[in-house]
Amino acid sequence: MTARTIPTTPADLTAGWLTEALRAGGVIPGDAAVKSASHEVLGQGAGFIGQIARVTLAYDRPIAGAPATLIAKMPALDPGARELAGLYGLYEREYRFYRELADEITFRTPHCYYSDGDAEKVEYILLLEDLGATGRAGDQVQGCTVEEARIALAQLALHHARWWQHPRLTEIAWLTPGIDLVNGAMEQSYPQAWEVTLAAFSNSIAGEIRDVMPTLGPRISTLLASLADRPMTIGHGDYRLDNMFFGNAGAGYEVAVLDWQSPNVAWAAYDIAYFLYSNVDVETRRNVEMDVLREYHRTLVEHGVQGYTYEQLVEDYRASLLVSLGIWVVNAATLDMANERGKALFDLFFDRLNAAIMDLDALALLPD
Repeated sequence: MTARTIPTTPADLTAGWLTEALRAGGVIPGDAAVKSASHEVLGQGAGFIGQIARVTLAYDRPIAGAPATLIAKMPALDPGARELAGLYGLYEREYRFYRELADEITFRTPHCYYSDGDAEKVEYILLLEDLGATGRAGDQVQGCTVEEARIALAQLALHHARWWQHPRLTEIAWLTPGIDLVNGAMEQSYPQAWEVTLAAFSNSIAGEIRDVMPTLGPRISTLLASLADRPMTIGHGDYRLDNMFFGNAGAGYEVAVLDWQSPNVAWAAYDIAYFLYSNVDVETRRNVEMDVLREYHRTLVEHGVQGYTYEQLVEDYRASLLVSLGIWVVNAATLDMANERGKALFDLFFDRLNAAIMDLDALALLPD
């Protein structure tokens, strides 16, 4: 399903282009057209890796099932963000996810009306269902309740169990091993990134963590080698509140999960660690952390996962905090944080992640 061009800004989403795209996606018939379209840019400080816009549509006649609004996703204009997206293959993975894998995922995901992309040019476009009418968007800066955290992790456990050691993990070419992605970032970007990040966020990074930052990149690569023999599943890679909608009464879903730029073949604990430290305030995390890990592990076992102990999960959870630190050091040095919310989000990441690393003595897992 391909229209003539790939838009690069929301202003390119003209009535003519949208008509072609929605026809190609089978959303409107060939004799129908979009009469007019307007857009509102979303995600200031949240959509670091791309542009997100809500598009309001008017058609030349009533069309059953045609969306009145939709969400458009396209590449970032910032060169640093675009470079990072190319390094990780983020855009290609997302449009391929919606074309090839979304129907097999246990999560509720937005319906995709149209997708296209060019991996070599680091370009893509997605036209997605607008979930604003059926749910409430998560807000990572505001955080979530304990009940919302339990819902999010219960759904994550079902997803991980569904894909646990699945034979298709090695058959989907674009589903890159997470260990390879992180190693690439540690080798290519971390050596230039750590001093930039340390200077920008020195007040948010604990002294013990500042001390290991010069050597953290290669030590994470060594740590990743010890995770290579873990059972693998499909990791979301960016499992946080800004990428979730909690369903309203009667919506038919408890939580819907967005932003599939980062799915990868991963050890399961990374998604859990990433969600807990970055979305739950420090004191609440300390109070519920081990309980929700036990609930997650119990769900895995109830859905057929064998040979993976709770004790192994806890160790992998601690190691994942260190891997996440390395990734955020690279991200913080690369992404544009020109707006207030973006800077606040990174301050929050580092504050909460530092606390989790120190609480669980994760630095003790770093190899010499």
